[in-house]
Amino acid sequence: MDWDQIPPEDYPAVLPNYLESLAQPLYRANEGRRRLVATPEHWLARETELRGAFIEALGGLPPRTPLNPRIVGTLEGRAYSIDKLILESRPNFLVTANLYRPREIGDPVPGILVPCGHSANGKAAAKYQEVGIALALNGMIALIYDPVSQGERVQYYDSAIGASRVGPCTSEHSQIDNQCDLIGANIAQYRIWDGIRCLDYLETRPEVDAERLGCTGCSGGGTLTAYISALDTRVKAAVPVCYLTSREAQQATGGIADGEQNLFGCLQVGLDEHELAAMVAPRALRIGAAVEDFFPIGGTREIAQFCRQVWGLFGLDEHFDLFEGPGGHGYSDQIREAAVEWFGRIFNLPTRPTPTAELVRPDEELYCTATGQVVMDTDTRKVFEVNVEAFERLAPDLTQPLTRGEAAVKIGTVLGLD
Repeated sequence: MDWDQIPPEDYPAVLPNYLESLAQPLYRANEGRRRLVATPEHWLARETELRGAFIEALGGLPPRTPLNPRIVGTLEGRAYSIDKLILESRPNFLVTANLYRPREIGDPVPGILVPCGHSANGKAAAKYQEVGIALALNGMIALIYDPVSQGERVQYYDSAIGASRVGPCTSEHSQIDNQCDLIGANIAQYRIWDGIRCLDYLETRPEVDAERLGCTGCSGGGTLTAYISALDTRVKAAVPVCYLTSREAQQATGGIADGEQNLFGCLQVGLDEHELAAMVAPRALRIGAAVEDFFPIGGTREIAQFCRQVWGLFGLDEHFDLFEGPGGHGYSDQIREAAVEWFGRIFNLPTRPTPTAELVRPDEELYCTATGQVVMDTDTRKVFEVNVEAFERLAPDLTQPLTRGEAAVKIGTVLGLD
């Protein structure tokens, strides 16, 4: 395409079509790869290959460091308790979380990680509270953590305005992802690593059966559920909600995605949402979908067809399911109950529908910090500081400010103009 011949004002119409023309051959090539999957061994080898490509697209994963967890308070509910928790997913990089647990626990019970979607108030969003309460009332432990830029972890918080200087959570995600791009990473690395470390924490709780760990979240939390469950085989049962659809179907809507949902080079290596879902095999996966979602249900059904093919290779058809709930985007009561039932089925627990809406608490009751913001109440590092440290390791010769002339020389060298 000769961009010199296209007026800039036409770019918004031309660019998506151009990108789609590049993607189409990759979609078709990936369809061909899927048709070739014929044995369990073939798929397990493919999983290993895809995990490596996925981690590379994230910019790698950091080393495990001490979690230094501390319970800063406990709330009592109807037959359940909520521990208010702070831990460090990286050194002095604080994660705020609420742990919902049955008040009476005998033998260790399943532990369910609940990544949040793009709710400004993170773990305190009503629908996530309802999930945590329902799991606890059905004999499981649920850990809901604030994502970066949400809830108590706003990165650019300004006390003068009582909000982020760059906008609500998705605006911060875009800001942060631009920084991550410069060091060959993605904000998804932070989101995933927080979740993996929360799984590490669940394993330390004596009430949790570490062989029965699960994961469920909706929207952006559905994204993280799919990511974490694909990468961490400790997750034995997963329910990603209102996220999984084919990239081709999503692209056709013309909708945008958030930074953590845009990973470099994935289509080229054959990592579409079909593969992401099937990477959970032969562990248990139920996809939660809303039939009127802006994540097209047709693409979700296409993914389910491939998943049935993969789980069938292992003779474990009962370990995969697609649940379609009514209505639009969101963790509906029907999907929540389907998620709880799935965990009960896989982990051999009796479950029942549980009304939860009247039990939702105000945000402030769930705070793990005094003001509701870690950047105000602690000396936590911010994502920007962690990224700067990574940049200094990667390019120590570029850590000192350049004069205008020095910058021009470096740019000229990169562009081959010297």
